[in-house]
Amino acid sequence: MHKINHLLDLWEKRFEGLIADGKRSPTSLDTYRRNLKNHVRPAIGELRIGEATTPRLDTVLTKIKTTAGAPTAKTCRAIISGAMKLAVRYGALTVNPVREVDAIEAPTKNPLRALTREEVTLLRKSLVGDQRAVEADIPDLTTFMLGTGVRIGESLAVLWHQIDLEAGTVEITHTIARLTGQGLSIFPSPETADARELQLHRGGLDTIWPLLEPDRPDELLEQWRCERCQPAKAHWSSCRLGRRCRSRSPCRRNRPS
Repeated sequence: MHKINHLLDLWEKRFEGLIADGKRSPTSLDTYRRNLKNHVRPAIGELRIGEATTPRLDTVLTKIKTTAGAPTAKTCRAIISGAMKLAVRYGALTVNPVREVDAIEAPTKNPLRALTREEVTLLRKSLVGDQRAVEADIPDLTTFMLGTGVRIGESLAVLWHQIDLEAGTVEITHTIARLTGQGLSIFPSPETADARELQLHRGGLDTIWPLLEPDRPDELLEQWRCERCQPAKAHWSSCRLGRRCRSRSPCRRNRPS
């Protein structure tokens, strides 16, 4: 009978296929691979598949919970359970031994809540007053997120063709994350599998933030409406400045022509 390491390899390849189909996130695979390397493979990888009994797996997961915490143990439980389901599917086992392992309870988190109007005002004032945050466009990114309610990765993955300034809308379809061995990557996310179009309020439309042009992903297009670039009443056009505009006039970002 094969070792569990072989089964985990098979499970990993299957997960890669789900990512290719857009059903799972690459960031999840990064998390799973880290836990496979640090916890699952060292604990059970060299066992034969038939040796993966419920008592043995329960002991392993309890130890992981003690040494690495409940969230890590829950992730490891999901990995092992998924691998054992494959073993059942291919006839190596008759039942999934993880099924009878006690559920792993993580500490209850504080309930989510929306920021109050006063907290939003304080947050925006604090960011605008922080020079490092301003240089990194954090105030503008925060304004966009507050105006749309989207995740940070979704905000950073928006491309120019997804923004309609005249209609005041933005289409959310992708997310962005730093993947091991690939660097910063844009990819469809299971959370955004169903493309959604959101209405931008005034603050979102006035937000200034760098976006990647699809045809030239290595270029950041800095586009402004200001005295340095063009008359205030001129039509929108590209103005590619290599640095932040220092004009005192109000600025707004424009879509590439």
